[in-house]
Amino acid sequence: MFFIRATFVSGTWGGPYLEACVPLIVGPLVILVMEVCGLNPNLSDVVEIAAASLVTAVGVLLTRKAARHDAVLIEISMSYLLHGGRAMLDQLLRKMIAGRWKREQLKPGDALFKVLRELCRKGDWELRRRISEALLVLGEINPKRTLEIVTILREDWDENRWKGDLRRRAIEGLVNPPPTNGIALIHNLSPRLVEPLLKLKGSDDGFTAIAMLEALGELEVTDASRAVRLRADLLSFADQNLTTEERKGLHALADLLQLAKNGNVLKVAERISELSQSDGLYVRLIAARNVWRLFGRLPDRALTIMEHFSQPSEHKYVRRAIAKERSVDFIIRMITGQQYRARGELLLRTLVSDPDTIIRETAFDKAETLRDVRDDFLAQ
Repeated sequence: MFFIRATFVSGTWGGPYLEACVPLIVGPLVILVMEVCGLNPNLSDVVEIAAASLVTAVGVLLTRKAARHDAVLIEISMSYLLHGGRAMLDQLLRKMIAGRWKREQLKPGDALFKVLRELCRKGDWELRRRISEALLVLGEINPKRTLEIVTILREDWDENRWKGDLRRRAIEGLVNPPPTNGIALIHNLSPRLVEPLLKLKGSDDGFTAIAMLEALGELEVTDASRAVRLRADLLSFADQNLTTEERKGLHALADLLQLAKNGNVLKVAERISELSQSDGLYVRLIAARNVWRLFGRLPDRALTIMEHFSQPSEHKYVRRAIAKERSVDFIIRMITGQQYRARGELLLRTLVSDPDTIIRETAFDKAETLRDVRDDFLAQ
């Protein structure tokens, strides 16, 4: 009964079966037209037309059901998850974070987004965190439905320990590019829809403000005037409500983003190196979060800065920035190449053995990707 109900809800009965009825209707209509036109079809003509209609209907049904088979199974699975199948959801999210969903032809539909939306409201913090990590790929599947999840996480608050951490992750989900086509979610949405998410409120902290300022740098590509206005509001709010150390980091980021607009990667590298030596935690965090700007043209400089920041003596907030998905993807590319393989392997081992749980789990989330190209490394 559950299978029939889930199949009906997912649209299977309204899709393939309805389409298969069309040839069955067309056949009798053809016979009727022949009689009206005085052609007087004999019994053999009627049998041939009926047989052709039946064969066509069966062919349409089988083709359409085969095309929807994976999607229907995913819909049923996601509906089941709403009743407690957490392990299955965790496995699917891991595949998404690792970028395997396209290669394995996973086609999550509306049921998935409904379940994720519900879990973002009522699930435990760790599950909400994993959903936030999958925003990059979810946004590639369905930007508007993903925006609903981002909007919920933007209001998230964990009173016991994590406070507004998922607020920051929600904003990062707008900006960080997915592993497949490289187009960030913010560029697939109307700036008008994104604007409410990029305004600081009283309970936001410096980490959320930093993520917002980076997001505004991306928004400027599509709506410069809106981005400039929101940036001015953000900095004004920060100057009145954030700590001195947080403000220093935020203004260091504003300067770095302005420098990056000029396209001189050598100057950007020099500035990031300078920031990495700062005594201010938030200033060093800015350097760690933006080292990705060197990945393409200055991989050696990028590795040097990442090695510096990944040491246990560095603050865990800075180390976490080095374990972000984009950075781990870069490390894996270094491992699969020749020139920087040894450095990449050592850096990844440092991250997966870090004393901080979040750093270890974030690095391990990418293990599926590495398994495809260097399963020998995972066996060591």
